[in-house]
Amino acid sequence: MRFVTLLVTVVAALPLAGFGCFDKPISTCEALMRAQCEFSFRCCDAEERLDGSAPTGFGNSYVNSEAECVERATGICKMLAGANEDSVALGRMTFDGEAANACLAGMSAARDQCDWSLAQLVQRPGQACSRALGVGAVEPGETCATASECRLGGGCEIDYEDPEVNEEVGALEGECVDAGDDGEDCTDRPCGPGLLCNDGECEPAPAEGEDCFGGAVCGPGLYCDNNECAVPKNNGDDCEQSYECLSSECDNGECAGGDVCNGN
Repeated sequence: MRFVTLLVTVVAALPLAGFGCFDKPISTCEALMRAQCEFSFRCCDAEERLDGSAPTGFGNSYVNSEAECVERATGICKMLAGANEDSVALGRMTFDGEAANACLAGMSAARDQCDWSLAQLVQRPGQACSRALGVGAVEPGETCATASECRLGGGCEIDYEDPEVNEEVGALEGECVDAGDDGEDCTDRPCGPGLLCNDGECEPAPAEGEDCFGGAVCGPGLYCDNNECAVPKNNGDDCEQSYECLSSECDNGECAGGDVCNGN
C-alpha cells in the first residue's frame, strides 16, 4: 500500500474538508487511507481497482465497495501508526503538523479532482508527505528503539547479539548515532540530510546538471538522464520513459495526465 510510510499526526491544524480532525498518528493514517479508497472508488473503474492501477493497493475482488475498502484500510493503521504514537508519548518524536496538513491537502485535492498527480506532488522526496511522518527528537548517545526516533536522520544502533530490552515499553533499546557528515564514513550509519552514501562515504546528493551516482542515483526530486541529474518534465514535454515525467506517465512520447485511473 502506497501510504504505509505516511504515519503522520497534526497539531494545531485545521481539519480538511471531508477528512475530519487529526491529532494523532493513527487518526492521520486513517485519513490518508480513507482518501485513497475514496479516490479509487470515485475516480477508477472496477477493472482498474482489480488490476492494481488504483491506489488502494488491494488488487483483489474481495473489496467491493468504498465502505469496505475504508474499513479494511483504516483497520491497518493501528498496527502501522501505533509505534509512532508510542514514540511521541515517550517524547522521542515530535509532530510535523504543517507537513502533515500539506500532505493531506494534496490527497484531498487529488480525490476531489480525480487527478492523482496532485497527490504525487506532495509525495515526492523531500516534499510534505516524506516529512509528515514526524520528526525524530532523540539526541546522539540517547536511548532509541527505531531510527525514526533519532534527530536529523541519525541511526539507532542496537546490539542484536546481546540486546537490551525495555520490558516496560516492550521494545529493544539502542543508542542514537549521528548521521554522517560530508566526507564521513557511512558503512554502518546513514548520511545526513542532502547527502548520499557513495562507496562508503557521505557525499552531497547530485544536483541538477551534475553526474548521477553510479549512473542512476540523483538528489531528491530529480531523475538520471544520460548520467546527468535532471528535473522531471511537465505535461506536454517529450519523453521516452515514465520516470522522466513529473506525472510518472509517458504516453506516446509525451508526458501526460498523471491520472492513475482513466475509468471515470
